[in-house]
Amino acid sequence: MIGFLFCLCSTLCQSQDLALDGPLSYAYSKDDNSIWDSINNYQYGVAGTGFIGKNEFIGKCIAKHNKGGEWVPVSGFKETLCGYLKLHSQFQEDYDNNPLTFDDDYDMDFYIIPDPAFRHLLLDSKKPGGHYYEPNAICCEVALIESSNDSRTDGATYFQLTKRSDFEYQNIGVYGAFVYDMGHDGYNPEIHPIEQMWHKKEINSTQTEFYLYSMHDNQDRFGRVQYYEPSNCVGLPWIKNPQVNVYYLPFEASFNGNSFVDYQIDLLSGNNINYENATGQTLRLLYHGKELVKVRRPQANFPVVTFFQLGMKDSTTVRGYIAIETSIDKPGLTSGGHEFLKITKTIKAVTIKPLNSNR
Repeated sequence: MIGFLFCLCSTLCQSQDLALDGPLSYAYSKDDNSIWDSINNYQYGVAGTGFIGKNEFIGKCIAKHNKGGEWVPVSGFKETLCGYLKLHSQFQEDYDNNPLTFDDDYDMDFYIIPDPAFRHLLLDSKKPGGHYYEPNAICCEVALIESSNDSRTDGATYFQLTKRSDFEYQNIGVYGAFVYDMGHDGYNPEIHPIEQMWHKKEINSTQTEFYLYSMHDNQDRFGRVQYYEPSNCVGLPWIKNPQVNVYYLPFEASFNGNSFVDYQIDLLSGNNINYENATGQTLRLLYHGKELVKVRRPQANFPVVTFFQLGMKDSTTVRGYIAIETSIDKPGLTSGGHEFLKITKTIKAVTIKPLNSNR
């Protein structure tokens, strides 16, 4: 009998197989199920580092920099925002094909009209009518202009080469500091800088794609205490170096089912990625040798993946999360970084394999 598995540290536990010989002793409570359902139904199947009720504290100090701002915290925390994406055209030369906007502070702008569950962020702000560029929207920004002009290593180039239709009018989730940008008409509510962004695509009844974007603001505006006033507040700096982000993808699997959940992780683009020690490319949850969940990483040393908060929904159904940790920007550098991942989730027919079989 295996108890409640809650594997989360500053760095997640190393990838390994987890073999069950019976039900987990921990049963999901009503609150556990409510959180799982909320992430699955209202956050497009993904939670960021803030999870639910665990948003990171940033305090009330003001961020100041000659490249934009100043930025005044709204709630004193980083926040999750999910909603409908619109892309503003004022600074775009190629509106039809380019999903990004760049202004004079080097930011790319995503305007998100909050879903009902997140509308309180806008309504409780000093501008409940939204941003002056896009009514009813919260502007979400990050500077990601890198030097390579190669979509495999340059985050802005990756987005510029992405079809506009892949983003505009899609459901998007973001996580980052919730602030007022005083440099734009005063008290405009923003997520700035974005640290995590995600969206999903339903391919068919058995396959879903999740796109996870970890981004470190490369204008070095939020990573040093001297850019805040006063500089001795608790919660500074807002952005740490290296920047560690965690994504939580809920899953459930049945002991008696004839299928298992397969996750394939692919790297789409990356720069200044921090790697772990090699621990193998595959992580599996097994029940008497039968695969319940399988996760395949692009390499043996990234990203860090673990099972998180495993428990029983009922006597034969396991619920939990795949936790995927990304780490970007090298210690001592201020050049930014990003890690863009595609997660393909597929329901596949069960295969019985001995525990010592080749994978």
